[in-house]
Amino acid sequence: MLTRLLRLGLAGLAVLTTLGAALVIVFILLQPEGSAWWIGGRLAVAAYVVAMGALTTVYLRRAAPPVALRHLLLLGGVGLTALGAAGAVWGLHLAEVTGDLEAWAILVNLMMAGQGAATIWHLWTAAPPSAPAPA
Repeated sequence: MLTRLLRLGLAGLAVLTTLGAALVIVFILLQPEGSAWWIGGRLAVAAYVVAMGALTTVYLRRAAPPVALRHLLLLGGVGLTALGAAGAVWGLHLAEVTGDLEAWAILVNLMMAGQGAATIWHLWTAAPPSAPAPA
């Protein structure tokens, strides 16, 4: 029951963060502001989030996902957790310094961190495809 709920929550977070990252990509392409490295960095992180959403979807839809995909998702989950937490803190810092609170960006970053944490939790608690499920 808990595993099914965790899979459902992980799928929902993956959809929401992927949609948020895709909208950020569109916004950056329509209104590029800042230096080239800043624009490139933001695009790279957004593309990473979209890729993690796609990998999560592929993993959740397969009955017996390969071990390499599990390891890649575990590493990606750690990255999502770190980038999401750092992005949320950066957003709060900018709100304090500039007075411009972009709550949607903080929410998307917190969802990224949540998706990463849920991915890690699911992969550590779910039985590997070759091992029997715990009783």
